[in-house]
Amino acid sequence: MKKTIIKMNHSILAGAVGLLLSVSGVQASSDMHQLYEDNCASCHGSDHGGYLAPALNSDTLKGRSPTALRTLIMTGSFETLMPPFFGKLKDDEIRSMVKHLQATPKLKNPAWTIKDMKASLKVYVKDESKLPTKPTYQIDSMDDLIGVAARGQYGRGTGSKAVFITSKIHKVVGEIETGTAAHIIDFDPANSRWAYV
Repeated sequence: MKKTIIKMNHSILAGAVGLLLSVSGVQASSDMHQLYEDNCASCHGSDHGGYLAPALNSDTLKGRSPTALRTLIMTGSFETLMPPFFGKLKDDEIRSMVKHLQATPKLKNPAWTIKDMKASLKVYVKDESKLPTKPTYQIDSMDDLIGVAARGQYGRGTGSKAVFITSKIHKVVGEIETGTAAHIIDFDPANSRWAYV
């Protein structure tokens, strides 16, 4: 009877340890996915299927060396816009990210509805009546205005802005802090005074 109770206690203990390890594994995976969302998804796709940059998932990274992937994350890619993450992410985060990428299949595309789009809209000039009636800088033609997306370090924070340059004299005529790297700057076809960033 005593042996049965001891064996039963060992079984319960082993089951509890297994459950705790499984829960911590799910938490670690969730943490890594959030780290991916915060640092990689805007270019590589929230679904790991690629967007402006290549897909990062178990199929596309099959056979790739974890050391080579870690090095790429640390140093960035000079031929592309990928910044170095050395100093932004800790070494154990980079190592865990490599494991996460090599273990994660391409996910289902996240839903993005009109309601989501409206909720994400940021208006930088809310009251048009407070704007000058004429442009601050003389521009002969809107065709001479160039919009440049400055990405800043890591594509976020200080330095992320839309910069407007006149192509006639190559001078900055305005800029708007955006907080994150703008991917597209498009002038409003109905009123070229406005741009969508």
